[in-house]
Amino acid sequence: MNDMDMNVFIDRVKTDNTGIFTHFWDTGFRFASRPDYYNRMTIFVAQMKADGCFDAHIKKDGRWIYDWKLDKRFDEFAKAKGDINKAADKEKFNK
Repeated sequence: MNDMDMNVFIDRVKTDNTGIFTHFWDTGFRFASRPDYYNRMTIFVAQMKADGCFDAHIKKDGRWIYDWKLDKRFDEFAKAKGDINKAADKEKFNK
């Protein structure tokens, strides 16, 4: 027996799946939402670059990992190895 997802079942029993409007609403939704998605992703990446955390997200073995030592927001903390007495700029360390 074939396992059917609830979303697949709902798509099969829709009453508007015939005629010229077969994929009209799906296509309309994609054209309306995709530019907003691209705009949000552009702003998100730009903010990550401005904060200095974009370079901390690296791809290893096909997976994205986060290395906090490469994050510019924690640069002073990483240089001092967590010890405030070794920090060159104590205000930046505390921030």
